[in-house]
Amino acid sequence: MFAPIVPFPGPLAVLLAVPMAGLFVLSFAGSNWADRHASKYRAAVVHLLLVQFLTSAVMTAALATGLIRSGTVAFWSGNGYLADGLFSISMRVDGTSLLMITLVSFVGWVTGRYAFRYLNGEPHQGRYFRFVAWTIGAVCVMSMSGNLLMLSIAWVATRTEKTPEVLFDVQGFIAAALPISRQVAMTSVAAQGW
Repeated sequence: MFAPIVPFPGPLAVLLAVPMAGLFVLSFAGSNWADRHASKYRAAVVHLLLVQFLTSAVMTAALATGLIRSGTVAFWSGNGYLADGLFSISMRVDGTSLLMITLVSFVGWVTGRYAFRYLNGEPHQGRYFRFVAWTIGAVCVMSMSGNLLMLSIAWVATRTEKTPEVLFDVQGFIAAALPISRQVAMTSVAAQGW
């Protein structure tokens, strides 16, 4: 095993936090603005996802070879009356969290690259990329969270009101599918002789 070059991943953890913060900042752009500047907006989201993937892949390789050690990096810790570290912004850098963020970033980047070409010319592609930025950012924070409160907040962030913006006409789909399913059910009932 190599001797650790960086004894604790403090400065390197900032490299992981910057693309996550960038994804969150991009997700707060207005839908109309994101739709008007869709080509620049989607390029920024896809490039941030690529930077997130490459950074986490390099850190995973460095952790696997022993160049860095795992640990928790606290960016901010509140001085409250509760237990130490409960209300803090911290990241847990270990093999599992780095592997998870590498996988999430890679899948997000591949999905973003596909959607980059597939949605070209769609009027609301900015909304889709806002959703991608928010969701991938929240999942990355969730996988790197250093305490339970931060994990819970990131978990809730993946389930916010931004989710329905991407969903298509689900009610119309159900309304169209109901007559078909009724017809299939009646056909199978008639076939059974009930």
